[in-house]
Amino acid sequence: MLHPSLRMVTLLLIFQLIRGRLETDFWDCMTQKLGPETTNAIVFLPGTAGYDARLGWCHQPDPADHPMGFVDCNLAPQIASAVMCASEAEIGICPRSGGHSFIGSSMCSGIVIDLWQMKKFSLSHGGARVTVGPGLTLGELSYNLYHQARGIFPVGHSASVGIAGFVLQGGISELASEIGLGCDNIEEVRMVQYDGKSVTANSKKNPDLFWASRGGGGGKFGIVYELTLRVHPANRYDSFVGFTALSINLSWIPNFLEWYYKWQEESQSILSRSRIRINAKKGPNDFILLGACVNCKSDAECRGRLSESGFLDFQWDNFSTTVGSTALQYLEFMADGTTANTDDYFLVRGMSHSDSHSIQGNFTYTSVGFNYSLSDAPPLSFYEDFLSHVLSICAISKNRCVVFVQNLYSGITGIDSDATAMFGLRKARQWVGFRCAGASLQVAHTLCSDLRNYLSGFITGSFLNWEDRVLPNYITAYWGDNADRLIEINRQYDPTGLFISKQPLILG
Repeated sequence: MLHPSLRMVTLLLIFQLIRGRLETDFWDCMTQKLGPETTNAIVFLPGTAGYDARLGWCHQPDPADHPMGFVDCNLAPQIASAVMCASEAEIGICPRSGGHSFIGSSMCSGIVIDLWQMKKFSLSHGGARVTVGPGLTLGELSYNLYHQARGIFPVGHSASVGIAGFVLQGGISELASEIGLGCDNIEEVRMVQYDGKSVTANSKKNPDLFWASRGGGGGKFGIVYELTLRVHPANRYDSFVGFTALSINLSWIPNFLEWYYKWQEESQSILSRSRIRINAKKGPNDFILLGACVNCKSDAECRGRLSESGFLDFQWDNFSTTVGSTALQYLEFMADGTTANTDDYFLVRGMSHSDSHSIQGNFTYTSVGFNYSLSDAPPLSFYEDFLSHVLSICAISKNRCVVFVQNLYSGITGIDSDATAMFGLRKARQWVGFRCAGASLQVAHTLCSDLRNYLSGFITGSFLNWEDRVLPNYITAYWGDNADRLIEINRQYDPTGLFISKQPLILG
């Protein structure tokens, strides 16, 4: 009988031999389909030039992932070949567009089909529609839309995020409160299925797949290689006044949060998001709110709206405004609080992989739809207890927390919860997010779970762009009443379980 240590070594050698055979089978299949020159140019197996670099093209890489290979596709037939070869070799696959997944969904221990080079940008319908490749980043999309069509799309705060993952998972921003989530603005998707065949989905063709692609997550139904998106006129956001309100005195923040929950920003054409920062690396604990008066031309007009609402009744330590003149400046301001480096923000920081990391960090995220009651607002005591709890677990040792709060309006909540696969925010009054960091990733997970659980009686659902894999009820948390339908569609379009994204739709 083998000694346990020898048995382990033997098993490891067997595993490596099997893995090596599968990798060789995949390479040989790709060479047969695409030829040796193309295969050498786009396929990166362990030990080949380019493989190690691609391990670092994730925002939060999972050290447990050991990809059998990367395939840098720039054409749909290349995706089809990779899918068929992986299927023949019985290797799971996952797609990557921007690599910004918070739980490492942009990588797996199978074949990673990397779509970052697929940056198609084609306007149609007089600029009211745009067809894009999945590798186009939010920065590139926004910049091109504005300069070529004076258009705007509801993008988030990181310019290097890939458009495909962003919209397929939901796609939140302050702008979404007016013009819908990213997924609400999808008009059509085109993807490669598990069998290598292409399929188109829209409201009339394959409507179930279209429904699932709008908030159901990426990488579970096929490899998306094109999306057609609705474009909105940017002129409303060409004139805006951005404002930043800051307080390092947190004692009155519960009063503000009580007021903020009731604030009808939408009626005053104001969009905002607030942050409570605890135990930050630099500076004291603080509360900061970043917002903008849209369709507004002067500081005085914006201050008038804020004064009328009661916002300026609170004792801010610092309050400043910035008058902007383009919708691109508006997007930059809502992300960074400045309009000083617009081209740099969209074109340099918006480059693929510009915000990637080679090792996993000790931070994580989670977020929820929050609704205290269908008819009542939370009392002041609720926010006093909440802030006290946040401080009690975050303001110690190496812990750091950021609490995000954004009010939600008709662009998001005016859509039926079963109209798309996206569920968690439709019945919510606010989106509440948590970014947690600690001495280890496990500590960060514990922090975020604690903060999330504190709101457990008032959560309408979770939001997939801020993935949280430690949820015990992952599927119902993210997709609620839509989960069963989504699983059935997943069974139909991936019957062999080829797609192994970390967003776990369980086939049962």
